[in-house]
Amino acid sequence: MLKFKELIKIETVEIKNPMQETTGDLSFYTDTRTHNGEQVFIAIEGANFKPLSFINKVKAQIIICEDNEYNREIINDNKDRTFIIVKSVINSLREVANLISKKFQANGGVLIAVSGSNGKTTTKEMLFHILSESGENVVCTQKNNNNHIGVPITLFQINADTKYCITELGSNHPGEIKYLVDMVEPSCGICTNIGETHLEFFDNVENVFKEEGYLLKYLAENNKTLFVNADDDFLEVYKSAESALSFGFSKDVDYSFDLDANSFKLIIDGETLDYTNQNITGKHNKLNLLVAAAICHNLKIPNDKVASAIASFKPTRNRSEWIELDGRKIFLDAYNANPSSMKAALLAFKEKCIEMNLKKDEFAIILGDMNELGKDAARYHEELGKFCSQNGFLNMYFVGNFAHSYNKGCNYIGTEFLTTDQLKKKMQDIVTLHKAMFIKGSRSLQLESTVDITLC
Repeated sequence: MLKFKELIKIETVEIKNPMQETTGDLSFYTDTRTHNGEQVFIAIEGANFKPLSFINKVKAQIIICEDNEYNREIINDNKDRTFIIVKSVINSLREVANLISKKFQANGGVLIAVSGSNGKTTTKEMLFHILSESGENVVCTQKNNNNHIGVPITLFQINADTKYCITELGSNHPGEIKYLVDMVEPSCGICTNIGETHLEFFDNVENVFKEEGYLLKYLAENNKTLFVNADDDFLEVYKSAESALSFGFSKDVDYSFDLDANSFKLIIDGETLDYTNQNITGKHNKLNLLVAAAICHNLKIPNDKVASAIASFKPTRNRSEWIELDGRKIFLDAYNANPSSMKAALLAFKEKCIEMNLKKDEFAIILGDMNELGKDAARYHEELGKFCSQNGFLNMYFVGNFAHSYNKGCNYIGTEFLTTDQLKKKMQDIVTLHKAMFIKGSRSLQLESTVDITLC
């Protein structure tokens, strides 16, 4: 995406063996194992890792590396390569990403940023699916590579034909969203919601808002389009921004939502657009699809293409995924968990069980730890256990360090497992007892493995 003369605008210590300017754009990569013809290798060093120790596997002609004694020795032995020597490769990674973003947008590309406590990865995947199925050339963040390294790698996918780039922005420490926003300088963006997430590092929800909401603050201050969740008590403050487009269940918004059992609707200036999808469960997922539809409407994607793409969307693996095992339905969401995402997913599961005419004793829930909740983690787990009991769940299984806290909240009517391995040993028996099951917990527990064990 960049020419050599543009690349060397980054802050450098020295350029060894500078190459002659070429007519084509340069492409970038960071992993010696994944070279696909890229011309520039960015050598990201770790505490005990020196990328240039694998110099024989680096196929690129240009290498960006840090200024240290080890690298200087390698550089002196490789005079046929161009080395851009910098003080900090991480800073250079940020600078390169910023240059790519600016050039991409200056050439008419649209960079869409997505932040938020819940649903940002799902919203990103839905938006990518709709735009791709509509025939647009689009790149987006892979999996949840949404940090200071993953976001630049997303931008490295951009080429001359790319029209849209969707970047997911993640954070678990104060200041990370600002770092990423200032790096990509997005054309438009959305913060999905504010919830109880990463409280170990943010302490309270107000600080989560300051962090995740920075994306909207940036967009508002720079008169760029921000999509505002008017139903969120924190985010609605941005509804009055001059460049804001609001959405929610109120009629006093730019994009009004309406849900029923069989379809979901987007209402714009009195016009109702109907959508259907048989592959997702729950109000929260339907809302995410409507948000993606609203963004595509603003991007002027024809609605017939949007509707067709929405109908064909399927959740990515381990995210709100329905699978069938021995004639039983299993709702698997083993990617991450926090109090708000847990509640939304549990209600979606209960709704589906009611649709299947199942009695309360015919379905079960398995809940794993919710990580990064800080000093009040036990209380949050206990409150969720109470939430489960209040919503009529009878068969409950809890796994992890906070299994007892969950169980305390539901008056100890659940079954506790300290580890995922302990649960695995009983999983076949648990599956046999129920017609539908819910499995959700933080990624570290790898609860999806409990399903795999029953397939053996």
